[in-house]
Amino acid sequence: MAIPLYPSALPLPQLVQQFKDKERTLRTPMANGAVRARTLTTATETEHQLTFVFTQEQYDGFTGWFYHRLGGIETWFSCDMIREKGTATETVRFIAEYTEQKQAGGMWLISGAVELKRTTRITADQTALAIYGEENINSWANALQASQQIYKDIT
Repeated sequence: MAIPLYPSALPLPQLVQQFKDKERTLRTPMANGAVRARTLTTATETEHQLTFVFTQEQYDGFTGWFYHRLGGIETWFSCDMIREKGTATETVRFIAEYTEQKQAGGMWLISGAVELKRTTRITADQTALAIYGEENINSWANALQASQQIYKDIT
């Protein structure tokens, strides 16, 4: 099934840059006092706040799309959103029902917590480069190759 798209006729939401990673580990206390920890998922999802400002007509369109197209909070959707450095397309879903406030002048302020599906996380090699630097890694690789050659020579 294709991921639903946010309606292009509606104004783009603002993504609040403050976020937190979703919990990916389940911790279970055991009877003996130890704690068993298990990885729930390797997905990299983060929680954000998304805000929308609508006219009455746009608000009606949004609520209709939310309930009839998405079916509520359980569906992921693709959405262009305003970020610190311009707009970006993200895949998100609401974590809970959004809140709505009628503002002066007939405008609606909609705000809701969403989880953002991150598909990019740096690889183990990129992590090592970031932490140790290319020069150190190359030095270690050369030392390992030399050690392997010495081992081959003596066996």
